[in-house]
Amino acid sequence: SLKKTIEEIQKEESVKAKTRGKNIEGFEMVEEKREEVEMTASGLSWVVMAVVVGILALLFVGWKRTRV
Repeated sequence: SLKKTIEEIQKEESVKAKTRGKNIEGFEMVEEKREEVEMTASGLSWVVMAVVVGILALLFVGWKRTRV
């Protein structure tokens, strides 16, 4: 009976290890997705800044033209 319980414990441990492995894989996927999101967010902020600077430049040039 002792041998049987040891086998059962080993089975439980292997099942736990498998689920733990799945959890780790899922966590890594989440990490990768988060990095992608951060990259796109920084890209968007650059685009927004470029647009704002472009608009300000156009306004400045237009304002100078009307003054002269």
